[in-house]
Amino acid sequence: MTEPYDSVTGVVVRAVSTANDCDPLDLPPLADTVDGDVLEALFPVPDSDLTVSFEFAGRAVVIQSPATVYVQPASRSE
Repeated sequence: MTEPYDSVTGVVVRAVSTANDCDPLDLPPLADTVDGDVLEALFPVPDSDLTVSFEFAGRAVVIQSPATVYVQPASRSE
């Protein structure tokens, strides 16, 4: 049985909230940073062959698929 596909926006919000050790509702709206509908369109299935990166809530986010999301501290400009 295949597990249900979770939205990429949901995965991003949960990953960033975990990295920031906060409740997802305490994060700024993801829509202020990136268009969630566009992210969902870019990753229509879990095994999409695409990489997208952006900064959100003080974190650098790299999405390689909804199942592969990397979250690191954002680099700071001097």
